[in-house]
Amino acid sequence: MSSLERSPALRRIVLFGPALVVAVVNLAHPLTRSDAYGAIAPHVQWWITLHAINLLAFPFMGLSAYLLIRRQDGWPVTLGVVALAIYAPAYAGFDALAGMGTGVLIASTAAAGQGFNAAPLVTAYFNSPVIYALAAIGSIAWTIAMLASVLAFTPAGRPRTTAAVVALVAFAAQGWARGTLFSPDGLPSTAWWGVAIASIIAMSLAARPRIVAALLTAAATLFGAMHTPPTGPLGALCFVAAAALIEFRYADRAAIAEPAPR
Repeated sequence: MSSLERSPALRRIVLFGPALVVAVVNLAHPLTRSDAYGAIAPHVQWWITLHAINLLAFPFMGLSAYLLIRRQDGWPVTLGVVALAIYAPAYAGFDALAGMGTGVLIASTAAAGQGFNAAPLVTAYFNSPVIYALAAIGSIAWTIAMLASVLAFTPAGRPRTTAAVVALVAFAAQGWARGTLFSPDGLPSTAWWGVAIASIIAMSLAARPRIVAALLTAAATLFGAMHTPPTGPLGALCFVAAAALIEFRYADRAAIAEPAPR
């Protein structure tokens, strides 16, 4: 990690690059609904390529987030680092199974002339509890890491305590909304967007700096919901914007989180 600190250019490539890659490539992510085979088979070669890229980019996003907060102090940093250590392997495992695994299964059955007969198996595999569990663990860990990052940049004392309470409420609200307010076809509903925007506004009012808090909360909410469009690319771009503000505007650590007044 010291080599990254000695080279600002390398640090910024790692800080911004993975999330930018995730944002760009996942704009063209095919949307899967109840029929995974039917949604993926027409794009199977791109699907495999996309998830090969994601398999590298998703864990490196965890490294990017670590670089963002490692210079800060306090319990939010510890919480964020632990959450990122969970996010990286869980989300990479989810991508390997749901992305690469499903794509290879479809491609191999199609090559053997068994694609149509394998469709129920592919859909059952894609919707398996193991894949769902890895996706949920990775998404929850990412959300916690981003909210912890908001707290890490908020001044210690009463401001951070207030922001932590709001973060807990936002986290619970987003968990509820993700489970109940997505439409039957797996896309965020208008009501979900309302809860997401309310969470972002609430955190921007409670934490500091406000625009950084809003962007990191958006990264938590949007990418934490799903990595497919529209939320995934938007969430990744919000992370990049927050990282750019912190890197270039708040480069001085004291300008971000001043000690609480005694």
